[in-house]
Amino acid sequence: EFRDCAKMAAAATRFRPTSRRTLRVRASRDAPKQTTSQEARLRAEVASPFRVARIFLVGAVGAGAAIGTAVATTQLLASLAQGATQEELLDGAKTLIVDLGGVAFCTWSLRRDWRARDAQIARMEREAQLSQLRLELGNGKTCAAGALRGFHRLVLVAGLQEKLAEAQ
Repeated sequence: EFRDCAKMAAAATRFRPTSRRTLRVRASRDAPKQTTSQEARLRAEVASPFRVARIFLVGAVGAGAAIGTAVATTQLLASLAQGATQEELLDGAKTLIVDLGGVAFCTWSLRRDWRARDAQIARMEREAQLSQLRLELGNGKTCAAGALRGFHRLVLVAGLQEKLAEAQ
């Protein structure tokens, strides 16, 4: 009796060959439901190692720009109240516009990084769930799809029975 799923898959292809030397499997009904969010987060961090540092630095620069915006706004309001010259008002307005642009850029950059991180984590979680999918091999044995990694290339085909038969 084989204990290793890869050996079972190889045995299934040897004993039940098809015309294209493919391994016919179907999903087992006892597939485990697991969340691997911590593992997915770690794998996403390994795939993009500088994202956390970039989020921190852009957040810090954005916070500085927000403080600068508050200071420039109070200075501009004080200049308006004191009746400052047109040159001082233009200088205060330029400073406020630059600070607002910095806040807008940092906000856009942070949102883009957060969305990319969330999409990558979701993709890693889907891959982890697919690797835990229980497969029933041609010889009746079951194993996880992740156990076949490195030995066989899995191609999942889904559809109605008639369409699958028509596609062969």
